[in-house]
Parts: sequence; structure tokens; C-alpha cells
Amino acid sequence: MDITEQSLFELLRQEGVVTPKKRPNRAAIYRNPRTVNHLAQLIADRVIKTMSSGDNVDLIVGPDGYGLNLASFVAFNIFLTTGREVLTATTRRSLTQPGYTVEEADRLLISHRKVFVVDDFVTTGDSAGMLIEEISERKGQVVGFGAIMNLGDGAVKGKILALAPQVDFLIGGAPYLL
Repeated sequence: MDITEQSLFELLRQEGVVTPKKRPNRAAIYRNPRTVNHLAQLIADRVIKTMSSGDNVDLIVGPDGYGLNLASFVAFNIFLTTGREVLTATTRRSLTQPGYTVEEADRLLISHRKVFVVDDFVTTGDSAGMLIEEISERKGQVVGFGAIMNLGDGAVKGKILALAPQVDFLIGGAPYLL
């Protein structure tokens, strides 16, 4: 599926996700299953490219809330395209310390698996970094990170690249919000 950043941005504008000079409305993506599925397919296509380069992805992980929904759509689209089942794992923000924790039932699922991390929007890269570190601590091998939009500056990608070998944003970021 080939789509330009500009046409993708236009889709997000039509859905009410992005409006001039306002923070994106994250919930607007998930109101319309067709929209979230379209975005998930675009990310799934990039995950499939990672898989074709030899890094078989076993697991898709997103942060709790909307990121987990996106992970499920991405995993399902990988299945539809390749016939290969890719699982998802549940993460939650830690209540006792900064960062994320993997749900107890999913800790063994992550161990020694190749994991692709997804999120909808990235602003500073801190949450993505904490999630990637948690997966690594659970002995998962993060093979990539993908998000719908980078809302931060160019340093965000570098920050995440320090932890994941591949980082990809469907939309490069903040200039579209001006």
C-alpha cells in the first residue's frame, strides 16, 4: 500500500485527528475502525518488510490504552497479508516507578521473542524508550519501532534508534501541525 505523508495527513485531518495549532486528538483515530485499520495496515506493511529482511517478528507490543489497540490491528493485518500469526502482549504504566511493566501473564510470552513496538503518537520518545527497555529487561529482542506520527523534533528518532535497530514514522511530524 503506497501512500504519501501528505495524503495520510489529509486523512487524519478529515477524521478530526489533526487540526491547525492543536494537539492531535488521539481518540479520533479509534472512533472509525476503517481509519485505524488503514493506519495499522500501513504499519503492518513496514513490519512485513522487517520480516522479509530476516527478522521474523513474533510479537507486536504497544503501550497500554490506544497503543495496545493499534498493536492488535497491526498483528491482524500481518496475518491477513502473510497468513502468519503474530501475537500481541499487554503492557501497563507502572504504578510504582516511571515506565511500563509487562502484564504477568505475558512475561514469558516476550522472553526470547522478536518484538516490534508500535504507538500512535510520539512526542519526546521517553515512553517508547521505557517500553523498549522493559521488553529488553524481559529478554525480548526489539527488532523495530513504528508509529503513526512523530510530534517531536528530529532528536526523537535518534533517541529511539539508540534502543531499537529500526524506527519508522508514517508522518514525520510537527511541521504538519502548524
